[in-house]
Amino acid sequence: MERILVTGATGLLGMRLVPYLQSIGHVVVTQSRSANTALRHDLNDADSLSVALDNLAPTVIVHLAALTNVDACEAAPSLAYAANVRPLESLRFWLSKNTRVYLVNISTDQVYDGQGPHLEKDPMPTNYYAFSKYAGELVAQTVSSAILRTNFFGWGRHPVRRTISDWILQELGQGKAINAFKDICFNPLNLPSLLWILGEIIKAKPRGIFNVGSHGGISKADLAFALARAFAYDAGLIRVVDSTNAGLKAYRPRDMRMNCLKIEAEINVRLPSLEDEIKFFLDEYHVATS
Repeated sequence: MERILVTGATGLLGMRLVPYLQSIGHVVVTQSRSANTALRHDLNDADSLSVALDNLAPTVIVHLAALTNVDACEAAPSLAYAANVRPLESLRFWLSKNTRVYLVNISTDQVYDGQGPHLEKDPMPTNYYAFSKYAGELVAQTVSSAILRTNFFGWGRHPVRRTISDWILQELGQGKAINAFKDICFNPLNLPSLLWILGEIIKAKPRGIFNVGSHGGISKADLAFALARAFAYDAGLIRVVDSTNAGLKAYRPRDMRMNCLKIEAEINVRLPSLEDEIKFFLDEYHVATS
């Protein structure tokens, strides 16, 4: 059993991760800017945060808090730095004096571009969001940590935010047209699989940078068509577009597919195929919404 602090606990991943960690026997302390969490300290205030962490005495910190809006990061690089780098600098300030505490830092597959599948040694950040997350990785590497480059889909269960699959199904289910990128590929995990692998990483405590995704890969347009077929939604509502013509403020990496063999070897697990992950998600979603 660990005493785990989860930052950004009211976010899309945090709202699924906290009850999962509790279900497998850990004591979980939550942090966010919300009044509904135990810790509401500013993660950029290293002194105040250190006092709070001394009182909480976590054995593991899972750092989820981040600004993940890619266009917002592009429009305000200083805001991206404040949200995605400064909190890790504050955590490092405390962790450097509490060296037995283990950090799990959630990064992103957006640090990759060019032809995939990518190895951990070959980051190529191409927008300010990716740069800020990569800079955060550099900070996290200075303490005992696992840095996870990942992406996910699945049933988010969040009152406000949506995963890509939530968005696709809700929009198509309401008869709304969507734009789906044919030129952006990735290999995300279904949320329950990501929760499981996070539990295994906390147990094994590997150190380093790890790709955490499914085996295979898919374009975002093909994911939309797969979900439309599975739910018998009108695939004609899906407009296949190129991301370069979508009017986005920030450039999006074209190929974020990751080679995930390193984490499999490090903690002796087998990650699922993307095909199986889509099937698993569909089964879970059908049961939950029936």
